[in-house]
Amino acid sequence: MTFKQVLSYFLTGAAVLSVTTTALAADVPADVRASVWYHPAVEYVLENGLMDTASQGAFAPDDPVTRRQAADAICRGAKRRGQGQALPVTDAAQAVRLLPGAADGAVTREELAVLLAWYDRLLRSGETAPVGRWDDADKELRSFTDYDAVSAWARDSITLCLADDLLHGNVDGSFGPQEPVTRAELAQVLYNVAHR
Repeated sequence: MTFKQVLSYFLTGAAVLSVTTTALAADVPADVRASVWYHPAVEYVLENGLMDTASQGAFAPDDPVTRRQAADAICRGAKRRGQGQALPVTDAAQAVRLLPGAADGAVTREELAVLLAWYDRLLRSGETAPVGRWDDADKELRSFTDYDAVSAWARDSITLCLADDLLHGNVDGSFGPQEPVTRAELAQVLYNVAHR
């Protein structure tokens, strides 16, 4: 085999690989650059049908998520994880009723914690986090600078999410309980849940 033939095979293989990589990347909408922190999460949720694209084929990563959308995505994840096992109710409409406020309103971080804790209990068949992890998570929750802003009805759910590594605080030491959850953040949470 001549050097030209070897080089030709190499260049042909590189071209095929380049086209294949571009074709795979095309599954993720153009508004989710490959360099952003949530790219793998968006790719995962779209491939697995946990979330849909927004209007006109964009993902709209900075758009807020409604309570209904969050519950629907979490229920899709529960059904996917529970294939082959009998899970309790995984109905998004029922899950939304766990939260205060209208289904079409933006879901907050503390409300997402309630949905995630409900989901986590489904997968555990009602079991709670081990006591040691619960105590550490409770201390972490109380250490957030905005602990007083956390609604009393959400505290146990947030503690469970912290104990199970489903949610984290912000880099500034706050939790941001009333902050709306973006589509990128929800995708990342669903990705983390699936890969823990």
